[in-house]
Amino acid sequence: MTDVASTEDDGKKRAVAKHALLAADGAVVEDFEDAHGIRYTDLASNLTFDYMLGNANTLRMLACFGARTLATNEASASRQKDGSSQDQIDAIRERFEYMDRENAWVDRQREVGARWDIPTLAKAAVLVSIAAGKIPANDAQKAGEAEARFTDIMTQDKAKVAAIRAVDGVEAEYKKLQGKTAKTADDLAAMLA
Repeated sequence: MTDVASTEDDGKKRAVAKHALLAADGAVVEDFEDAHGIRYTDLASNLTFDYMLGNANTLRMLACFGARTLATNEASASRQKDGSSQDQIDAIRERFEYMDRENAWVDRQREVGARWDIPTLAKAAVLVSIAAGKIPANDAQKAGEAEARFTDIMTQDKAKVAAIRAVDGVEAEYKKLQGKTAKTADDLAAMLA
């Protein structure tokens, strides 16, 4: 697994480092399950730091740091989709239980990032399409067909979930359908009071 760390200069992101996972022989691997170490490469100088796991005390400290970070990331992902405190704790528990049960870092079949209720998201896409005049408001059959098609599209291609969510109004409609209150300018004013 290689990824790039970035920083902001004058509001613009720029890559500053590359991260990689290393196999026991030092070769770069893609999956955490195959990793025995890490490589950090500073892009400005191309200098690298490799670390192979070994010392039990260091492993324990790194594991605790990683577990704490993973718990924070799972809670944050839940909060970003307006998850309650219970939703956040459930997301953390689900992730850790999955790793213990499956001996795997992540379920590669699941949707990356936040989990979405696909049928509800499809319904939101239909409502936005109706509001935009793309589906006749009084044609329940066409609305039902569109909802089924959106569901099929997102189920077969997880990348389409993000594309549909990016359409103006879909995410707000999704939250409404889930009974979540959309934040308004009044909420902003209340923060200033």
